[in-house]
Amino acid sequence: MVEIRRPKKPYEEHRREFAAARGLEGAGAGLDAEAPAAAILAAPAPPTPPEAAPTPQRVRPPSEEKLRLKFTVHAPMLGASAWFDRAVAHMGDEKALRLVLAKAFDELEAAVAAGEAVARGSYPIDPSRSTSTSRHVSAGLFASGKSALDPMELLPPGTFGRELAVAALARLLDTVG
Repeated sequence: MVEIRRPKKPYEEHRREFAAARGLEGAGAGLDAEAPAAAILAAPAPPTPPEAAPTPQRVRPPSEEKLRLKFTVHAPMLGASAWFDRAVAHMGDEKALRLVLAKAFDELEAAVAAGEAVARGSYPIDPSRSTSTSRHVSAGLFASGKSALDPMELLPPGTFGRELAVAALARLLDTVG
């Protein structure tokens, strides 16, 4: 059962103490309903903020068109890569897979920009550990991946994205161990 308690001080006394704490005129006198409104109107207006200069827009370097790939990728099996296992121990499965995959795509993109072709790769997968993600890739990486992984252009976009992610991740895991 809920107990209803009466306040220790009457409402008017609370109003007077509040007004006195704020330094309003007539804090000690009996305040009527219009006195706080008059005191608020008589109070000086807050200062206006200074004119702020418009924030400059970030200048992005001219870059080529990026294509978005959405896919689900499986994590490597435990023990397949000591480096990946350390990342999982430090960050957890999903976060480690996403961050390592981002590094793998960055390195693959740099390799393709340097003239290297995308090669099909694989690693032992753990089907119980996967993540769905997306990645923006350059048109050059997309074209190189299409020619190597889907030359007949039969794969749906999600499957092609997974194949490209597996190739990037396998390439990274081979280089870091």
